[in-house]
Amino acid sequence: MADSDQPTERQWLDSEAVCRMLGLKSRGTLDDWARQGKGPPFYRIGRMRQYDAAEVGQWLREQRVPAGWTASGSPDGGGIHS
Repeated sequence: MADSDQPTERQWLDSEAVCRMLGLKSRGTLDDWARQGKGPPFYRIGRMRQYDAAEVGQWLREQRVPAGWTASGSPDGGGIHS
């Protein structure tokens, strides 16, 4: 097996670490996201959720909203100018 075929070691994060990474004040938000199938991907290991740090980082990058877009997902002003 070539060196590139070797599995890489993952850095595991618990829910509290992910909350700190994402700037969430409450773990409840992360818990809600998990129940709703939203938020960063996780692994269920026993009763605990564990997160791969690289996957959380990738998920966070995918949440980037281009400048000029509103929270509703449309350009500022919606193309209407007075």
